[in-house]
Amino acid sequence: MTKTKQEFIDELECILNTESGALTESVELVSLQGWDSTGMLGVIAVLDDLDVQVPVSQIRDSRTVADLIKLAGDAVM
Repeated sequence: MTKTKQEFIDELECILNTESGALTESVELVSLQGWDSTGMLGVIAVLDDLDVQVPVSQIRDSRTVADLIKLAGDAVM
């Protein structure tokens, strides 16, 4: 399964409790209230739906939305 970048970002907006259209690739994750352990679990679930397995440490070390997109690799176009 693959998603467009925008579909992936839309899912992140839901998971991280941000307004629609608020996330761009350059947004710093630490600036988001939803970027906590629950938000990270949500990201893991989205990646799992895309059949992408990455170590939790890589998700935790992500700094921007673009970093999360990179973790999704070819599953996000």
